[in-house]
Amino acid sequence: MSKFIFVKYKRQQDQSHILDRLTKICDYISPRGIKMDHLIYANKSCENSFCAIQNSTHRTINETYLEIGQVFNESDSYKRVNGQYPDGSYSLIRFDKDELEFFCDRFCSRTLWYYYDDEVVVVSNSQRAIVAIKGEFELNKKVISWFLSSGTQGPFLSWDKNVKMVMHSQALVFDFKQWRIAAKNIKYDYEADNKYQSKKEFEANFKSTVSQYLLKSLDNYKPEQVVLPISGGYDSRLLLALLQKDKIAEDISVVNWGTKISGVLNDKVASKIVAQDYNANYIDKELPSEVNNIKDFLENYIQLGDCRIDDFNAFTDNFKIWHELFESGVKILIRGDIPYTVGLDLNTLMARSHIGINLFKDYSNYNDYDFGGLLHQQDDIGAIDKGSSETLIEWRDRLYVEYRVPIVVSAFSDLINAFVENRSPMMLGQIFRNYTSQKNSTKGDKKHIVRICKEIDISKLRYNAVPSIPGREEIFYNSQGIQFLKEYLKNIDKDSCVECSLIKSVLIKMDNIVLPKTQSSVKKKIISCLSNNLPVVIKSKLKSKRKLFLSPVTLAYRIVMIDMAVKMYKKDSKL
Repeated sequence: MSKFIFVKYKRQQDQSHILDRLTKICDYISPRGIKMDHLIYANKSCENSFCAIQNSTHRTINETYLEIGQVFNESDSYKRVNGQYPDGSYSLIRFDKDELEFFCDRFCSRTLWYYYDDEVVVVSNSQRAIVAIKGEFELNKKVISWFLSSGTQGPFLSWDKNVKMVMHSQALVFDFKQWRIAAKNIKYDYEADNKYQSKKEFEANFKSTVSQYLLKSLDNYKPEQVVLPISGGYDSRLLLALLQKDKIAEDISVVNWGTKISGVLNDKVASKIVAQDYNANYIDKELPSEVNNIKDFLENYIQLGDCRIDDFNAFTDNFKIWHELFESGVKILIRGDIPYTVGLDLNTLMARSHIGINLFKDYSNYNDYDFGGLLHQQDDIGAIDKGSSETLIEWRDRLYVEYRVPIVVSAFSDLINAFVENRSPMMLGQIFRNYTSQKNSTKGDKKHIVRICKEIDISKLRYNAVPSIPGREEIFYNSQGIQFLKEYLKNIDKDSCVECSLIKSVLIKMDNIVLPKTQSSVKKKIISCLSNNLPVVIKSKLKSKRKLFLSPVTLAYRIVMIDMAVKMYKKDSKL
């Protein structure tokens, strides 16, 4: 998957000028230092419309549709306007001479944005591309509020207040003759069959469905063009076990990236052991524990991912790993994303933290900072509260698919989709449908995946490895990081979108920071053991007692990112 753009003009345009402009935009939003081959063309089936696919892995020109991600459908009827609404992990843009139709999968795992005015309609999975085409940027101040409190754009928001996000279970239809847009509710194909399955039937169906879609994800690609990120957890090891079952585990490469941690079983150590057990080609990538040029690193991260989330800690090498994978010819990355999660949320505060949209007032110390009017930008957050008839597990699962996946999980794809195309063989509506039909007693903590893994995983390494990715604050909790943040905030433009009073209150707290000492390996072992072996109910109850604290370091780097993002979008609008 890469960046896709569909643009339709109301009136006749200079075709060569539009094609050149789309080429310029694709080049502009591409990773630095890489020569990419874009597919850009005028549509013959839809007058005055154009398509652009950045870093296209195929050279086939589609005159009726653009497919972002992958659908799980045997029929081609999904490729035309008003055709099927298939299962899969994708976004679809369909068009003919009369209208345009676009929508996402059930989970919005591949985010789509759109904009229209009296002259043009644009649909893309890149906010930056849309801003460049519309030629102006109008800051959505709600995003500032949410990014400061949660490190995300917030519930279904975009940086430009006139650019909209496509919601799940809804198709947008643009009538070219009337030049207007309308929304319609849709039902995906898999929803027609919703019968209850026994636990045995469910697990057998899960295994066969994932295996089938996993193999489909590899269609038309050579083994050396495919990589599977592997860790010590269940999801990625299940995919590797299924590949082994189909006799192709040794043909593709597995990869892990992380920092070295001594004294504990972490994902980096575990992945190497698992790869050896499967005799798989292992690509060992190491992340630096410190960032050399923080300003350049943050700017690059923001440019590649539209600044949707602040989860930059997996890219401390400034995307060097992804450059190397691209240059080595890798085309497909198989991810273990799945449409449900683990743990229990015992209250709305835990729920918001779990899905990644914390309010300012969720933090016990929010009064330490001068947020001013930003507090009132978070009045409407949707149906977060637990329904009266919902169990804790049902509530958790609903929030994950309706909030976490479209707001956070999908943003990870945006960060790397210019380098490689993502495939998520477990992110399927039919899997979620079958899962939700199960009894709650069989759902918690992916019990079915645990059972299947223990049945078919040939590696007997335990599954409770600790993460090898550094925490976000860890990157700044050193003399270089603290100095960078303080200098940036002190020199920020007076007309910045972040109020000077807030910046001042953050700087006051920054002056009192004491750099932490490194945890001993013994302490890490104790923490890891407790985290991985406590029963989920006890662990959840302990978490529910924990107060949230908003660190000045976190606020500082989020203010820096906001300032950088706004400058970027303003520059994009003048391209």
